[in-house]
Order: sequence, then C-alpha cells, then structure tokens
Amino acid sequence: MKDAHARFRFYSEACQRHLAVLERNLRRLADHLPLTAETVDALLGTDEGLWILDQIAYRYLKLQDTLGKLVRAFFALKGEAVEQMTMIDLINLAAKLGHPMDEALWMKLRALRNEITHDYPGSRAEVAQAVNQLAALLPKIQAFLERLRRDAV
Repeated sequence: MKDAHARFRFYSEACQRHLAVLERNLRRLADHLPLTAETVDALLGTDEGLWILDQIAYRYLKLQDTLGKLVRAFFALKGEAVEQMTMIDLINLAAKLGHPMDEALWMKLRALRNEITHDYPGSRAEVAQAVNQLAALLPKIQAFLERLRRDAV
C-alpha cells in the first residue's frame, strides 16, 4: 500500500507542477486573452511568444497525460482493480463518486490536447480557441485535483 501512496503523491505533485507552469504562462498572455488567430500569429513571430505557446502546449500535454495516471493511481490506492479499466470507466467512476470530472469534460480535455499542438499556418484560429478553452477549464482541472487529493487520505 505504501507504493500506492508514493505513486499517487508523485503524480499529484507532477500535476500541480504542470498546472502552475500553465497558470504562469497564461498570466503572461493576460493582455492578449482571449487569443485570436492574429494574436497567435504575432506571438509565434517573437521568441518570447513562441516560447510561451510552446510551454503551454508542452505542459498541457504533460498535465493531461499525468492526470490520467493520477486518476488510475487514485483508484488503485482505494483498492479498485484498475488494470483492466479504461480511462473513461475510471472517469465515470470518479463522476459517480461526486468528483468534478465526467466523460464529457474528459473528452473535451482530450480534444484540447490535439488542438493546442497544431503548428501549421492555417491552424492559428484552432490554437487560439484551444488556449482560450484551456484558460477557462483550468479551474475545473484544479478542482478535480484538489478533490482527488482530499479523497486520497
């Protein structure tokens, strides 16, 4: 059981780190939010803007991936046989327990993962929309993390 606690703590801390970097970088873009295709194009034309957008994309990919591992670790910690369960099954189980995450939100987070990483010229509007959605969804992700941590004790 000690390993399950350590694994949960590791993924929880990693999620919090990714979330903190995302929040800092979104604050750096605060004057530009909500982003537009033109804003994204202008940001990509500067080293700092490119770096910020790259950090947002990278950290969001890491957050979304680690969040899935955290959910799996949470249910393993609770004694659930998670090895054969799909991520959607785990998310549905979390929703049944009252966690602020459901299948629709999880699928939205998965779709954002793909949209936020587009880097060809015609996709600037998609990137802008994805970053705007991410900024709006971060409080929900944070609430889910907090609930998982609270219920893990």
